[in-house]
Amino acid sequence: MKNFKRYFLAISLGLLATTAGMACGWDGDDPSFYDLFRCTKPLPNLQDQHTDESVQFWGRYAGLPADDALKDAVRYLRLQDFEDGDDETIPNLLVSTLREQGKTDGLALLQLNTELNELVESTQFWYYQKVTPEQYQEVLNKANKLKVGKDLAKRLTFLKMRILSRLNDNDAMMRLWNNDASQWEPSEIRDRMEGYVAGIYFRKGEYDKALPIYFRLRDGGSISLCVNRMLDSTSIEEAYRKDPNAMILPYILEDYANYFYHASQHDYWEQGDDDYKIWTKVTREREGVVALAEKVVAEGKAKDLQMWQTFVGFMQLITGQENLAYQTLTKAEDLPGNGSMDKLIRHYKFAASLAMTPKPEEPEKFDQYVADEIKYYKEVGSFLNEPEHGVLNGLYGQEIAKRLQAYVDQRQDPTLSFLTRYVLDSNSWELDHQTPTKQVQELQHYVKHGGDGPLGECLVRYCFLSQDFFNELIGTKLIREGNYEEAKEYLEKVSDDYLRGKGITPYLMKRQRPDTPFQRKDRSEIWDLDVSEVDNIKYQFCLQVLSMKEWLNEAKGEKKAEVAFNLADMLFQASPAGDLWAISEYSWSSADYHYNELNVQADHYLKLALDCTDDFEMKVKCHFGLAANPTPNGETYLRYEKDKKRYYICTPEGPQREAYNWLHYQTKRDSPIYESCDWLKWYVADNYEAY
Repeated sequence: MKNFKRYFLAISLGLLATTAGMACGWDGDDPSFYDLFRCTKPLPNLQDQHTDESVQFWGRYAGLPADDALKDAVRYLRLQDFEDGDDETIPNLLVSTLREQGKTDGLALLQLNTELNELVESTQFWYYQKVTPEQYQEVLNKANKLKVGKDLAKRLTFLKMRILSRLNDNDAMMRLWNNDASQWEPSEIRDRMEGYVAGIYFRKGEYDKALPIYFRLRDGGSISLCVNRMLDSTSIEEAYRKDPNAMILPYILEDYANYFYHASQHDYWEQGDDDYKIWTKVTREREGVVALAEKVVAEGKAKDLQMWQTFVGFMQLITGQENLAYQTLTKAEDLPGNGSMDKLIRHYKFAASLAMTPKPEEPEKFDQYVADEIKYYKEVGSFLNEPEHGVLNGLYGQEIAKRLQAYVDQRQDPTLSFLTRYVLDSNSWELDHQTPTKQVQELQHYVKHGGDGPLGECLVRYCFLSQDFFNELIGTKLIREGNYEEAKEYLEKVSDDYLRGKGITPYLMKRQRPDTPFQRKDRSEIWDLDVSEVDNIKYQFCLQVLSMKEWLNEAKGEKKAEVAFNLADMLFQASPAGDLWAISEYSWSSADYHYNELNVQADHYLKLALDCTDDFEMKVKCHFGLAANPTPNGETYLRYEKDKKRYYICTPEGPQREAYNWLHYQTKRDSPIYESCDWLKWYVADNYEAY
C-alpha cells in the first residue's frame, strides 16, 4: 500500500536489518500512482514521529527549545560536527551546547549515534559503499565501553539494539529486550525497541507474533511486508478461519486489490523481476480470492461484510464487468460495516455506471448524476479526509477519467470532449497546438454562454476558462497564422489584470528586436521586472505589422525594399526562430513547432525586397535573412552536435539553400557579414571545403 511505502526504508521499526522490500511492487513513473481500493485508515509517518521524539529528548537534556533549529541540528548531524572547526565553520547547535555544558557522556553517545547513521546511510543505493560487520562491531565495542548517566541509559541501550540488528545478532537482541527494555515504562523508545523484536519474529516467519506488535505500534511498512506474503486465497482463508474479524484482513484485501489493479495497468509486468512477482501472484489468484470474498459475505461471520462485498465489486469494476460491479456495489450499501466504505462505494459506483450498458437512468437524469459527481469532486474533494480523498483523486486520475471521456466522446461533440479533458487535467496544450482556431472560437462562444444541459453547464462551470484566456489564446493563434487584422480584434480585449498575471509578460516586455537583423541576441533573462504597468505587446505587434504593410503598399523602389526587409525581420523575430518567439509560440523549444506562417511571410517579404533593390548590400542582407529563416520542416540554421562537441548547419532546402549558395559565391570571406556570423562561416567550412 503506497501510504506505507513512501517512508518505509527510513523508519521501519522491526525490519531495519533486512529492508526486505517496499509495500507495493512499483515506485516509478506509474500511470496508476494512486491506490484505488482503500479500507484502512492512514498510519502515521513514523520517521517524523521518531524525529520529533528525539528532538524532544535532546531538547530536555540540553535545555534547548524543541524548535526547528534543534530539529535541524539533530537531523543533519555529521561526524565532522564533533571535530574542532575553524572560525568560519558554523557549529552544530546541539553539539556546541553540550560542549559548553561539559556533558561529555551526551556528546559521546551522540557521536556514536552519528557514526552508526553514517554507516547505514553509506549503504543506500545513491552512493553505495560496502559496510563490513567489523565496522558495525567496532561501533558496538565503543557503545559497550561507554558509561553514561541514568538519563541517557535507555538511549544507549537503543543504540546497541540498532547496531545488533545490523549484525543480525538475534540472540543478543532478544537478551537486550528480555533483560532490560521489556521492563521499561511505556514510552516511544520502548516501542522502538520492541519493533526490533517484532523484526526477529518476522525473519523467523513467526508472523502471528510479529503482527500484534506491528499493529500496536502502527508500523505500516512492516505490516505491509507481512501482508505481501499472504496475497493468495489459501493464506487469506486461513487468516479468516482463525478470526473472521482479524485486524490483518483489511490490509490484505487492500493490498491485493491494488496490486491487481497496478498489474492490470502495465504490459511489462511478466518480466520476472522480484518487484513484479506479486503482480504475477495476485493475477493468478484472482478467481480464488474473489470467490473467497463472496463466501465470506454469504457466511455472514465477519462484522464488516460491506468491506468484503465492496472488494468483490471493485475487482469486477477493474476487470471490465461494470454492470455486475454496479449491482454488487449497490448491495454493499445495505450490508453492515465499520463506516469506512460507505463514501467510497459512491465513487466506485460512479466509475462503473459511466461504462454501463444500458445506463442506470434515463439520459437527462444520468447527465445530472454525472454533473453532481463532478461537482462533488471539484468542490468537496480537496477537503476530504483519507481514505476518501486519495481514492477520489486516484479514480478521477485513472478510471473515472477514462470512462467519463469515453461517455462524452460518444456524442461526437468536440466542444464537450475537450471540456471534459480540460476539467480533469487543466492542460491547454491541446487548445494551443492541436485545435483549429475556428473550433477554439466555437468553444469560447460555448463557454461564454454557460454551456448546454446539466453536463455542459457543469463542464463550463469547472473549466475556469475566462474570456481573457480565450481572447489572448485566439489572438496568439491568429498571429501564428499570419492573420493580424483579426488577431488585433481579439488581443485588444485582453485586460491588463490578465496580462499582469501571466508569467510570460515580464519576458515579453523585456525583450526587444535585436540590433542585428535575423540574429538572436545571447542574453541572460531578468525576471524581476516590475509588471504593475503592462503593455499589450502582442496587440502592439499586430498594429506595427499592419502599419508596415500599409507603408509597403505606398513605398517604391529602394524604399519598398527597405520596408519589406524590416517587415521580414520583424516577422522572423516573432517566429519560433527569433528573439521575440513568445509573440507567436509559447512552446518555441518544441521540435515540432519551429516553423510557422510568420516564417513563410518573412521569406515572401525578403524575396519582394530582392525584387525591388539594385543595392548589393541590401541583397546581401536579404540573402542572409533567407539563410537564417528556418526551413518548412522546422530546421533552423544552427544545431549543436554533442558527440563531436561542435555546432553544425542542418541541411538547407529551398530558399535557405539558394541563399547560402548566393552568399558563398557572391560575397568575400572578409565581408563583415562573415565576421559577425559564426554559423555562416561554419556552413561554408562544412559545405565548400574546396574554397
